[in-house]
Amino acid sequence: MNELRKDVAASIAAAVPGLEPAEAYRQIETPPDPAMGDFAFPCFQVRAQFGNAAPPAVATQLAAKVAKPACILRIETKGPYVNFFADPGVLAKSVLSAAFAAGEGYGRNETGKGQTVVIDFSSPNIAKPLGIAHLRSTVIGNGIRRLWQACGYTVIGVNHLGDWGTSFGKLLSAWKKWGNEAELRAKGVEFLKDLLVRYTEETKKDPAYQQEARDWFRKLETGDAEAKAIWQHFRDISLAEFKRVYTLLGVDFDSWSGESFYVDQMDAAIAQLESKGLASESEGAYVVDLSAHGIKEPFLLRKADDASLYGTRDLAAILYRRKHYGAKKLIYVVAQDQKLHFKQLFMVAKLLGADVEPVHVEFGLMRIVRDGQREKMATRAGTIVLLADVIQEAVDRVHEIVADREWDAAKKDRIAHAVGIGAVIFNDLSRTRTKDIDFNLQQMLDFDPETKAFKGETGPYLQYTHARLSSALRKYGKPVAGDVNFALLATDDDKGVARQVGRFPQIVLDAATRYEPSILSRFLIDLAGEVNRFWKQQRILGDDAALTAARVLLVASARQVLKSGLTMLGIEAPEEM
Repeated sequence: MNELRKDVAASIAAAVPGLEPAEAYRQIETPPDPAMGDFAFPCFQVRAQFGNAAPPAVATQLAAKVAKPACILRIETKGPYVNFFADPGVLAKSVLSAAFAAGEGYGRNETGKGQTVVIDFSSPNIAKPLGIAHLRSTVIGNGIRRLWQACGYTVIGVNHLGDWGTSFGKLLSAWKKWGNEAELRAKGVEFLKDLLVRYTEETKKDPAYQQEARDWFRKLETGDAEAKAIWQHFRDISLAEFKRVYTLLGVDFDSWSGESFYVDQMDAAIAQLESKGLASESEGAYVVDLSAHGIKEPFLLRKADDASLYGTRDLAAILYRRKHYGAKKLIYVVAQDQKLHFKQLFMVAKLLGADVEPVHVEFGLMRIVRDGQREKMATRAGTIVLLADVIQEAVDRVHEIVADREWDAAKKDRIAHAVGIGAVIFNDLSRTRTKDIDFNLQQMLDFDPETKAFKGETGPYLQYTHARLSSALRKYGKPVAGDVNFALLATDDDKGVARQVGRFPQIVLDAATRYEPSILSRFLIDLAGEVNRFWKQQRILGDDAALTAARVLLVASARQVLKSGLTMLGIEAPEEM
C-alpha cells in the first residue's frame, strides 16, 4: 500500500505548486470506510495554492488537475477530501507480491536496527501472589516488547521485582513470631501473604510491632546474615511461583533483577546528585527539590531514619541500564497511579545529565465481572483474585467447548490452553490501554454452539479465523505460488482482504511507536471481518485454476498476517479449532 500511496502523493504534488511529494505523502489519510476510497487527501493545508477557496472547492479544483496514476481506477471528491480508488488488480499485485516475498518477515521493519531498548514491566512484589491486577502490566509490556522487536530493536525485558523495602521488615518480624517451614512449603507465597496480613492487623493493636519491623529491615539493609538468608528463601519461593504463572501466559524476561540488585548502587547515585548540588535535607529526610521545575513534591532519596526508598533504587536502575545495556530508551509499563513518581524520577535523571529517554507507559484498572456484576479486589484485606485461577478458569471453559471434538486428550489440552490464554490476553490488548477494562470470561469466550464457531471481537474469533484459512490451504494441498494473475482478484471482497493485508506494516510501526497494542488488535479484528465476508461470498477452491491460485495466495497472505499479528501480541495461532 505504501508504494501505491507514493504514486498518489507524486500525482498530488505535481498538481499543487510548492508541495513536495514527501509532504503530500504525509498528509494522505486512509478513509474509515472503503466506500470512500483507498486514499484520501485533505485539502485544508493547500488552500493558499487555490486562492484560499473553501476546502470543498479546493478539492473539486485539485481533483480536476490531478493526473490519475496508473494504480488508480478513479478519483472522486467528498467534501474537503479528494478520494482515490485503487485498481483491485494493481493493489493486489503490489500488496500480495510484497507479502509473498517477505514471508514470515512481512510487516516487520528495521527502524531500530542497532539500537537497544529496555522495557520494565510486570514487576510484582515478592511474598505476594500474582493477582489479576498484575495481568495488565504483564501482557501490555509483553506486547510492546514484541512490537518493538518487530521494528528491529534489541529489546531487554526486565522484571523489576519489588524485593526490597520496609514491608520486608514486617515479613521478617512476622516470620520470627509465627513462621512455619512446613506451611511455607505447602502454601508458598500464599502463606507469606497471610503473614503480612496478620502482622498488619497486630500492628494496629500494638505499635511496638512497627518498631520491630523497622529494626528487622535495618538488619537486612546492613547485611545481617540471618535476615539476608530468610529474605533470600522468601525470594526464591516467590520467584518460582511467578515463573510458573508467566509460563502459562507465554511470557519470559531477560532480567529478573529487582530493587535489591540496586541497593549497593544507591550511594553512587546520591553522590552524583550531591556533586551537582541537587541533594539536600528537608525535615530530616534527604531529597531533591524539584519546585523550580514545576513539581511541588520533592523526590525522596532517604528517610529521616536513613532507610532507603524505592525512588533511589529506580534512579540507580536508570544509570545501570544506560551503562550496562547501552540503552537510550527506557520504557516503564506501570499503572497510571504512579504518574507523579515517574515525573519526579525522569526529572531527576535529566538534572543528573543521564543520556536517556525514559517513557512511562501508563494503563487503567482491571475489574472482574462475574454474572454481570463487577467484583472489587481488596488486597490489603488479604483477598485477591489470583491470576493463575482466572487463567485456569478460561482454559477450563474452552475444555468444555471442545469436549465433543474428535481429538485426543493431548490435542484438546493444547487447544484449550492456546484459546483460553489467547482470550485472556486479547481481552486486555484489544482495549485502549489507558482505559479501565473489565475481565469478563463470558464475553471473551463468545461461542456459538450451533455453528461451532467463536465470534465477537475476541481472541478466539481471530484464532478461529486463522484456523479456518489454514484448513483451506491444507485442502488445497499444493505450494502457494507468488506469480499469479492478480487481475482476477477483482471483486470488492478480494480487494477488502488485500487492502487490509497491505495495511499491516504501517500498523505494526504505529502500534510500536505509540506504545499501543490495541492498534494492532483492532486491525486484526478488521482483517478477520474482511476475511470472513470474503469467505461467505467468494469461492476459494474452484474449477478455474488461475483464479484458485490467485485466491490461495490471497488467503495465504491473510493467514500469515493473522499469525504474525497474534504472535506479536503474545497469542498462539492454532492450525485447527
